[in-house]
Amino acid sequence: MAEQGLPAEKIRQELDEILEVEFSFLHTDIIAEELVSLPVEQQHFALQWARRVSSTNIQLAFEFASRAKTAMKIMDDEMISAWCLYAMDTYDSSGLHPAMEVIKNLQGFMEVGHLRANAALLEQVSPVLGPFIQGLSGRKLSIKEDSDAWTDGEVLYLPEMLARLENEQENFQIYKAIAVHLWAHTRYGTLNVDPQLVLSSCDDPQRALQWFQVLETLRLDAHLQRDLPGLFRQMRRLQNRLGDGDWAASLPEETGVLQDLSSSVHDSLRLLPRIYAEAPPALPCYAGGMDPVKAWQARELRLLRDKAHFRDVLRVLADELWGDAPEEQLPEFSLQENEHPADPDELPELELIVADQVMPIPEHVRQLITSIQLDLTEIPEDYLVPVGEGEYDPSLLEDESLDPDDVWGGVYHEEGAFFR
Repeated sequence: MAEQGLPAEKIRQELDEILEVEFSFLHTDIIAEELVSLPVEQQHFALQWARRVSSTNIQLAFEFASRAKTAMKIMDDEMISAWCLYAMDTYDSSGLHPAMEVIKNLQGFMEVGHLRANAALLEQVSPVLGPFIQGLSGRKLSIKEDSDAWTDGEVLYLPEMLARLENEQENFQIYKAIAVHLWAHTRYGTLNVDPQLVLSSCDDPQRALQWFQVLETLRLDAHLQRDLPGLFRQMRRLQNRLGDGDWAASLPEETGVLQDLSSSVHDSLRLLPRIYAEAPPALPCYAGGMDPVKAWQARELRLLRDKAHFRDVLRVLADELWGDAPEEQLPEFSLQENEHPADPDELPELELIVADQVMPIPEHVRQLITSIQLDLTEIPEDYLVPVGEGEYDPSLLEDESLDPDDVWGGVYHEEGAFFR
């Protein structure tokens, strides 16, 4: 025999306890009359979630309970649970007003909920995507959420979810393709151009930026096709699935120039005025956006920071090798390319030379060298002079959480980068 439903008075008493009506002065009679008509399983489910939401905020729980009967008519238990959890997370991250909007906009959450059912979510894919990107050559990149996909050269900003294809796995592949293409911005020099050269080159800065990205996408595609051919074939398949496989068909001449692997970002700048008058084509699915001003600001700060760190590393090494010897007696530091590079397509592998001897370079210092190479293509001579006392703002070295004197000794560990 089916379990008998809870009477209205029992529901009201439980709601009074959950919502602390003695102190909140909330009225539960109408809610109790609505819930009494539900099957007993749904009554318990509604009261259970009202209690859980009340642990976050009493008013939020009251709004949920007021809509519980309506929600159960149009959503299954799993989606209702997701609705409540999302509201609670929103409260924790953004406060009561945004959380109340989540609870009140039931229809809107349903639409997003159906979308999320097939979507790839950044919070779920980051544990896989982060290590994959970290394994690529170049500077280590962290992942953060943003409304648009772009990079400042240190962080890959990606949207909360992607749902362009029919299932989560396929949408994850789009995430991966976008992340790799943004990585290519950092690896092949897209960010190493003053945005004024792009935005001020034409009357319409927005169109100039769109065309610059089109040209750079052509150039980066050529590098990815050479360096990551398997992934690039997958990117092509995604294009065909989404109907943008021939996005660059109107640009045969530009494509030919930029597919030459010796081309650089400056070739894109040179071609820009020639095609600017035309409407730019829509970009392929894997091309993120650009914020060249923010990326340039990040690059300028990174250059100061990397130079300070590298010269401080040399100071530590000089102190270990020569102690208090007069400065004029210290040998000079220099860098030379390895005579037997591991991969000619990678960045030149440099060796540190001191007094005609090759010094072993710790991995974290090699990463610092790589970062400088990505921004400047080579290490300038003034970077090879150990830092003197008081030369730099100490804040440039603050992200080194361990004692700088331990840097060369191998005690130092990379900190501050994280993957969501």
